[in-house]
Amino acid sequence: MRNIKEATKGRSFAALTKKYENKWVALSADYKKVLATGASLGAVLKEAKQQEKVVVKILPQAGYVPTSFK
Repeated sequence: MRNIKEATKGRSFAALTKKYENKWVALSADYKKVLATGASLGAVLKEAKQQEKVVVKILPQAGYVPTSFK
């Protein structure tokens, strides 16, 4: 997988922060598609299943912090 800076270059996550504030979000490895969302990390990982993904917790007014899962 590419590094985070390269993968997210030119992308805006403003829509994610508004729509999914205070939730966990699983994104495709290329950051183009939302695979799953939910209130708990466990629920999001279960819903996104075995797909390669990047999971982020959308923090209120602070943005996001990506975490990779395979």
